[in-house]
Amino acid sequence: FNNKKLRTALAKASNAKQYAKVIDKGVNAPMSGLFLPGSPYYTPTAYPKHDPKGAARLVKEVQQETGKAVEFNFNATANSDVVRAAEFIQQLAQAAGMTMHINITAQSSLINDALAGTYQATAWRQFGAVDPDLNYVWWSTTTTSPPLALNMARNSDPRIQQALTTGRSTNNRAARIKAYQQVNQYINEDIPYIWSAQVSRS
Repeated sequence: FNNKKLRTALAKASNAKQYAKVIDKGVNAPMSGLFLPGSPYYTPTAYPKHDPKGAARLVKEVQQETGKAVEFNFNATANSDVVRAAEFIQQLAQAAGMTMHINITAQSSLINDALAGTYQATAWRQFGAVDPDLNYVWWSTTTTSPPLALNMARNSDPRIQQALTTGRSTNNRAARIKAYQQVNQYINEDIPYIWSAQVSRS
């Protein structure tokens, strides 16, 4: 997934609305970015809409360009809800022409693989902080490398770093809102994450 065309294909293959309905039984809202509508930081972005045919076209293009079938491992824990979610994603990926293998692993191993960057795709839940600045270490370009790579997607975008710096250094509310809206926009242009649904808080 260093290939943006493949990230775009998986995003197009995914269906957050159906995920929220089937996997979360309509309890949780589907996501298409870092923030839900109603948040001051929410803004529409360029994140790909559900487009199975478009996803399949991109997969075929990658196959033609590389001479290889698109095949990847997806890390997940043995939790029954996580397995169901992984199987849901697997079906959508395979419908687009990708072969997805579900790798069931202990949660500690899943986290260590994410920190080390020794994964191809992984289930993950995060970014629920009350203030966006509390997510700085997960999105910053300064945390993409060892010894502790907390930006586990390894997404290094100078535009995001600039917006994050602005967001944490200004007291102007309008400027802060704009900065984190930009973070959302840029992340959804880069597509390091495939969104599913909001996680309910207990």
